[in-house]
Order: sequence, then structure tokens, then C-alpha cells
Amino acid sequence: MEPLARQHPAGGSFVCALKGGDAEGADSGPEKGNYFKIICDRVGVRLAMSLRALRRDSLAGALRILSPVSRRLLGKIAIVTGAGGGIGRAICLAYADEGAALVCGDINHEAAHETVAQIKARGGRAAVVIGDLAREQTSLDLIAAARAEFGGLTTVVNSAIRDVSYLPVTELPLIEWQQSLDVNLTGPFLLLKHAIPVMIEGGGGSIILIASQLALTPKPGRAWYSSQKGALISLVKALAVDHSAQNIRANTLSPGPTADQRFFSQWPNEAKAHEHASTLFGRLGTPAEMAAGAVFLASDESSFMTGSDLLIDGGYTAV
Repeated sequence: MEPLARQHPAGGSFVCALKGGDAEGADSGPEKGNYFKIICDRVGVRLAMSLRALRRDSLAGALRILSPVSRRLLGKIAIVTGAGGGIGRAICLAYADEGAALVCGDINHEAAHETVAQIKARGGRAAVVIGDLAREQTSLDLIAAARAEFGGLTTVVNSAIRDVSYLPVTELPLIEWQQSLDVNLTGPFLLLKHAIPVMIEGGGGSIILIASQLALTPKPGRAWYSSQKGALISLVKALAVDHSAQNIRANTLSPGPTADQRFFSQWPNEAKAHEHASTLFGRLGTPAEMAAGAVFLASDESSFMTGSDLLIDGGYTAV
């Protein structure tokens, strides 16, 4: 497709067309052929499309180009773990919409492939790696996929989580403590151990570890969760000290209670889950609201931010 642009005669608006070859038998005149036309004015964007003989992939690509999304992550290459659902999937979709290429990692084969399918359906670029983050080989596979598929690595988002029983430390089996620790803290360590040198080779990048508001305000039976999420907040501070000179930024994002399957699974039904939002807005956050924070942390808009925690909790920790 050949991009064309011209000033609209009415002033203050313009017409931009992505023009393909004429369809056989198309009508004559100025509307002839396959084209996309957007008219931008003060109230928004209106899109006119002729779909005659238009291939589906051309449509997807054109819609990405004409999207009102600002594409703040164009040129970024991101690994996202825990990509199979909830906040992790929302981050993947938001990153793809903003122009990033994705390596989606998850232990759940079906869920990870569904995320990649959704990205590609939106015209984005994504690869998938299936594996347990507790295994060092999974981290190596994620990084190898980023280099092989997209040529490097600029962004790492760790959203993987291993949940265990909600019990006080006096009752929590040691095996469950170790299982959670292996994924929730050792997993990010292994990933970053191998990812940071690749990011340095490419000139730097951004690390985003998903923590939690419960790192600041624990709930009963969550000693394993609060301590491991709190450790991630400390870890990014140490990473910032060690790697800021190499243009590596490291931050955590701490979501509050979020309307996803993981939160819903704690309650008999979704209605009961919403009753326990415990936020000042009286509702749960959405995965998309958390993903917006992750976009900010990966973008150049947060270029002066490192060693910090971005708390998006609807006022949960304010009371």
C-alpha cells in the first residue's frame, strides 16, 4: 500500500489514504479501487473504507496504522511472563497495540497461544514460549525467542505467579513455600540474570516486575505472597543501583484488587468478588487499567523513573 496525504480544503482537517491496486471491474471516478480514507477533525477520526477485493491482512495492517493509539512502544521488543490471562494478557495486548513485538511466556499452553492469537488478530507481532519460570531453561528460551524472532530485547515484564494455600506460616507446608518462591522470586532472578546482558547489548531498556498492594498491606494467610512481592519491590531498587549506568531502568507495578479470573477464584462467584473490592471507588480495577501503567513504564515517558513502585490500587492502601 502507498500512503498518501493532503490538506483537506475545509482547513483544520486532513485526508490520509492508504491506497492499493484497483479492483477488477471497480467503478470509475475518484472513489475507484481499494482505499482507506481518514478525515481527522477536532472531534475525532472517521474512517471510510472500500473493501472491494481487499485482503484481510491488508485490512489488519491498515487499521493498525490508522489506529488512534499513539504507538508509544514502536520498536520495543518485550518478554512478558504470565501472558496467558488476566493482567499479563492485558499487558501483551496493550503493548501490541502500542507497536511492541512480544514474546509471550506462560506455563499454560492453551492460554498462551490464545494471547498470541488475539495479538495477531489485532495486527500485532508475537511469539510464544511455553515453560515453567522456575526452570532456568525457560528464561533462556524466552530470550532466545526474542533475539531470533525480533532481533533483540528492550523490555522485560514479569507477571507470572504461583499461588499456594492461604495459610499462616505456622500451617503452610514447606513444599508450598518453596514452590511459590521458585516462581515468584527465583523465576524473575533467573530471567533478569540472562536478560540484562542482552538489553545492555542493545543500549538499555526497561524492567517491570508485577508486585502488589499486599506488599504494603498484608492480608491474613498471605505471608508467602506479601513477602515475595515485597522482595520484588526491593529487587528493582537494587537493579536500579547496579544498572542505571547501562541505561537499564527497573520498576515495579503494584496492582490493587483486579477483576480477573485469579481474583474471582478466591470467592464463590463473581458477584461476591466485586463486593470485596475494598477500594475507595467501590469497585475492582480492570486488567486494562493495570496494563496502562505497564505501557507507561515501558515507554520513554518514564525515562526518569527507576527503582520505584507504581501503585495502581484504587486507594486500597490509603485507608
